[in-house]
Amino acid sequence: MHQSYMIVIGILCLSLHGAGSAHGMEDKMVLDPISYDGQVADVTVTGTVTDVNGAPIPGATVSVAGTTIGTATDMDGKYTLSVPEGSTLVYSFIGFQTKNIPVGDRSVINVTLEEDISSLDEVVVVGYGTQKKSSLTSAISKVENRILDQMPIGRAESALVGRMAGVNISQVRSTPGASPTITIRGPGSISASNDPLIVIDGFPGGSFDNININDVESIEVLKDASAAAIYGSRGSGGVIIVTTKRGRSGQAQLNFNAFYGIANPMVHGRDAWIPGGQEFYDYTARYINRDFAWTGGDTSLPLWGDERRPVQYRVNPVIKEGDYNWEDILLDPAPIQNYNLSVRGGTDNVTYYISGTIKDEEGTFRSTFYKQYAVRANVDVKVNDFISAGMMISPNYSARRNYPGGLQNLVKMPPFLSPERQEDGSYLKPLDYWGSNVSAGLNPIPTIDGAHLLSDLFNNVGEMHVDVNIWDNLSFRSSLGINTTFITNENFYEPRSRSANNAYGNESDEKIINWINENVLRYDKTFNEIHAFAGILGASFQKNNSRFAALNSVAGSFANDRVRTLNNAIISPSGSYTTKSHWGLASYFSRINYGYRDKYLVSASLRTDGSSRFGPENRWGFFPSGSVAWRLSEEPFLQGTSSISELKLRASYGAVGNFNIGDFQYLGLIGETTYSPDGELVQGQAQTSFGNPELKWERTQSYDIGVEL
Repeated sequence: MHQSYMIVIGILCLSLHGAGSAHGMEDKMVLDPISYDGQVADVTVTGTVTDVNGAPIPGATVSVAGTTIGTATDMDGKYTLSVPEGSTLVYSFIGFQTKNIPVGDRSVINVTLEEDISSLDEVVVVGYGTQKKSSLTSAISKVENRILDQMPIGRAESALVGRMAGVNISQVRSTPGASPTITIRGPGSISASNDPLIVIDGFPGGSFDNININDVESIEVLKDASAAAIYGSRGSGGVIIVTTKRGRSGQAQLNFNAFYGIANPMVHGRDAWIPGGQEFYDYTARYINRDFAWTGGDTSLPLWGDERRPVQYRVNPVIKEGDYNWEDILLDPAPIQNYNLSVRGGTDNVTYYISGTIKDEEGTFRSTFYKQYAVRANVDVKVNDFISAGMMISPNYSARRNYPGGLQNLVKMPPFLSPERQEDGSYLKPLDYWGSNVSAGLNPIPTIDGAHLLSDLFNNVGEMHVDVNIWDNLSFRSSLGINTTFITNENFYEPRSRSANNAYGNESDEKIINWINENVLRYDKTFNEIHAFAGILGASFQKNNSRFAALNSVAGSFANDRVRTLNNAIISPSGSYTTKSHWGLASYFSRINYGYRDKYLVSASLRTDGSSRFGPENRWGFFPSGSVAWRLSEEPFLQGTSSISELKLRASYGAVGNFNIGDFQYLGLIGETTYSPDGELVQGQAQTSFGNPELKWERTQSYDIGVEL
């Protein structure tokens, strides 16, 4: 329900060079200019973006440096953008060098972008390995964090908005800290999840909730099934690979990044609602009389104070006395703050990257908030010429307060309802004005303020790996990772927040432990500078254990309203329970790439997954892929063409799966039920669903043909 418009208070970047001691802090300090996106005069800039040959570049990005303001050029390469005075415009497009141009006093800026030949040698993460961008045979997009951490955003996925074709990010949120919805090339499943698989530093099953944009080095998106098939049963929604920053040998570098913003609620506006006062009274009277007439009633009878008019067709004139817009009352601009401090450095044998992040969001909806505190540490060690190792740890804690009920019902309260607190401390309800034909709900203010819905989450992802160079061009990596999550929900409803006017509370705790072991053998060699071979052979084993416990009070059993924990109430046996669940995944995969003179390219992969979620007769799934590409730009008949630096034709096929169906769905489940043997009511258990031992994989096959120019 809200849209964020950031006011950048400042981005402070300090480069401290030294041997990590206090004496090194005086060597150099760089303070970037402070930019503002807010209450300043705007100017309109127009222009055209072309290449060196004068051809227009459609879809080029034109943005204001350090802000989220931007647009894209049309089919003729033209753009129009309203920008703050004194801004610097950033012009960028895939395959071209980025340009930064100060606006100054100009209103027309035409830009020529030069091709970025070096981007063809850029290394792209493709899942269990890397490839040169020029050698790709499938649809993969990459965004590097060159300036993204200078944008006033707190979530990493927000930096991808509008930067990748086929990646849709819906940022409409009604709860502070809530994550947007991401779909890659549209939804692929009717009943199962369409969320992409998030792989953070090689750990599949991660979340953008646990990472800050300042810690990101690059983000790759595997769009088609050929690219995602290496992840098999979890690739149907696409795959997003996040690589975080690592240490670098040399002098220590300290960076501090901060922004302060204002989130403005996305509201309908007063004109979209029925006005209050006399107009609301006339509107209500007209429709009440219409309904009365349909029943054969006499509409000439007074609307109020005449016993001949049925109660349900009366209109109390008191409703014309108020004109309150509850959307304006409950929704307000709210501050957003994000601070990140990081240090990176190391020696030739040991490098490190350590960062800490504080995020604070006040909700645009009354009484809501979100706070997060996170730490990340990446350490790499070169033991000798043959063995290297590394570790990663990223604990984070977040706290959130939610609002009760549906947002739509709360803001649609009638305009005559007063938000003012009465002398006895209570708030008026619609029924206090008018005994019928109005909402029987409570006043939204005590409903919201009296509902303390608190949620705490602690998550930590830790990973260790060892790399061994077995032989020239042959290496082996083994890694072990653990993702631990603890979630606590504590809910207490004061009597004023409930229509029953009694206190109620419940609590729940959830523990999730997910561990994974992956082992990958890699080979990469080019023969006679003509034949390039690369291949991987790997095995992955993943296990997830979860436990959930819930306690509910008996409504109205709290001894008082001051102690809000459940030891102050009677526990409801029917609403208190614990559950446990687990799932496992065993996988074996391989991939081979071949290139002839870096001109004719072939890639093929095969992954087989065995999941405990499926029936014994269909427990294993097979997910092959194959792709080819022809770099026409490397052919003699095009090498002399200055207007074409890269032209590639590619075609691919891939099969991916979706195992997000829940645990033990192939079994007949047993649940609680009520029996009445001999007329006596007793609790028991009975089968609640039928088993399906043939439950099998949801499988998606896709074909892709593309031209890259």
